Amino acid sequence: MILAQGWVDVRWYRPEHLPGLRAVHAACYPHEEWTVEDFAAFADRPGRVVKSITLGERVIGSLLYRMTDDAVSVARLGVLPEYRRKGVATKALLSLVGSTSLNRRSACYIKLGELNKAAVELVTKVGFLHIDTHENGREVVFRVAGCPPVSMYEDVLLFAVKRKEPTRKRRLFAKRALMP
Repeated sequence: MILAQGWVDVRWYRPEHLPGLRAVHAACYPHEEWTVEDFAAFADRPGRVVKSITLGERVIGSLLYRMTDDAVSVARLGVLPEYRRKGVATKALLSLVGSTSLNRRSACYIKLGELNKAAVELVTKVGFLHIDTHENGREVVFRVAGCPPVSMYEDVLLFAVKRKEPTRKRRLFAKRALMP
């Protein structure tokens, strides 16, 4: 993707990106302070990935996710405020969804606060489906459309989504359908 200032790229982080990743995190998540060491520690754990979103050599965003044998779960996606609404986060999510299928993982999840309307709009535009609302009522779970379910419970949840069941009834519907 090309912005007026140059080419936007999503790539594996390099040690020289760590200060930029920290700056992005501070701008996007001011209530959570991460140090350079926190990013390195996240990336050093098995199944955890840190990617830099760069414009030229400048870090303008970050994408952190966890991988299991069958799924990918987005932990953090942040873009500096001056680069928002320019397709940067869309490119990052599309690159993740593409690499998810290339790596033979069957699902890609993202959990958001339901009040974060911009993020909900973004993931819906990229092709994620709302499949569940967390028990606290403030977090919603999205999953890439077209991926096969990884559990029977999720299979029934997706069926409830297709039936256009109201969000609050989906979990109850799935539990009743799976009762012996």
